[in-house]
Amino acid sequence: MEQNIFDDPQLLSADLADTIVYDTQRPGAHLVIFSCVHGNEPVGLEASNDLYRRLVRHELALLNGKITFIFANRPAYQKQVRFVEQNLNRAFLEEFQDTLEGRRAQAIEKYLATKKVTFVLDLHSIKMEDLRMLIINRDWSDEKVVQLSETPIVVKDLLNKVAGSTMHMSDRLGCEAMAIECGDHLSPNGVRVALRHIDLSLHYLGMMDTHWTSPEELPADIEVYNIVDLVRISTGFRWCIDDLHTGKRVPQGTLYAESDSQKYIATEDLHLLLPNPHFLPNDVNSGMVTKMRKMRRL
Repeated sequence: MEQNIFDDPQLLSADLADTIVYDTQRPGAHLVIFSCVHGNEPVGLEASNDLYRRLVRHELALLNGKITFIFANRPAYQKQVRFVEQNLNRAFLEEFQDTLEGRRAQAIEKYLATKKVTFVLDLHSIKMEDLRMLIINRDWSDEKVVQLSETPIVVKDLLNKVAGSTMHMSDRLGCEAMAIECGDHLSPNGVRVALRHIDLSLHYLGMMDTHWTSPEELPADIEVYNIVDLVRISTGFRWCIDDLHTGKRVPQGTLYAESDSQKYIATEDLHLLLPNPHFLPNDVNSGMVTKMRKMRRL
């Protein structure tokens, strides 16, 4: 098994820990690829290793620009946990927390603020079946969504509901960003999904003019979810409906969840978005209620 590229001190940036820059020295876009924002999600790390090795072996070549690879949360990865002290994907706040992840978020944003970033790609995986979805920080056109993603699900309006993510940091940096849930943590298909979206990003940015991964057969329709509210976990939380799954319709007036202090009633016809309805002790949210529409893949 080949060594993790981030374990080679000769490759690492002197300016930010666990960071590698591959620079063509030709003017162009600057793509930042995040892996292991959550330590128990190895798909992005494997994809980053794969891409970097292909580049240095000249199996692939960039036309221009540079890629910054950030291994975001090594301590959590080493412990095989989501985070150590704080969810790093909620730590990119304007007032940073004095936690391991808060200090890391501050260091990352301070570093990237000086690097003229064009596009951020944040690679994740999920603990529920093989769910794949695109999360975006701006209101992209349908055509752009199809150009940049091959997921069956698109999530919008996360910026308005969840603070402190890499999406928020990217918005402050003034660059476009997308996060990809590549499937189950241990799915053999997850790395392929991650590499495909790196390929699509490089092509979109003009850093490559040909594709080096193959598309997969996809459904004709994409489900687009605009977040209305988060389903927040509190004491005594429980679901009040059966057959929980992403896309489940919740008719207006339905009591769909409750806790000791709150009842969740649909104020209009909604749909559930559930990365994992079986929440863990440290989870804050169990899912989202959304307005869903179907978009034809062009």
